[in-house]
Amino acid sequence: MFISIVVFLVIGCEKDDGEKEDGRATFYTTKTSNWVLIVDGKERGRITNTTQMPVCGDPDFQTLTLSSGDHTVDARSLDGYAWGHIRTFTVISGECIQIKAPQ
Repeated sequence: MFISIVVFLVIGCEKDDGEKEDGRATFYTTKTSNWVLIVDGKERGRITNTTQMPVCGDPDFQTLTLSSGDHTVDARSLDGYAWGHIRTFTVISGECIQIKAPQ
């Protein structure tokens, strides 16, 4: 009985090779305005001016968990002006990247 439980647990923990893990992206800006962050066409919070690139996952910045693969980022200022330069970035499975937007 013990062996069958162990086998069940091992099989249950195996991952399908085709399954993708999520990754994370931390967003920041060095522009003087405050910005609404737009990821994949949806508003996803705000980013504010900083003088440094954040450590990935820093709670003082906007960090999102996203599916691995390509995504788009755009922004608009809080007074309604669009940044207008949609960029594509790639999230890597199980990793965290830093994205500067708008540039």
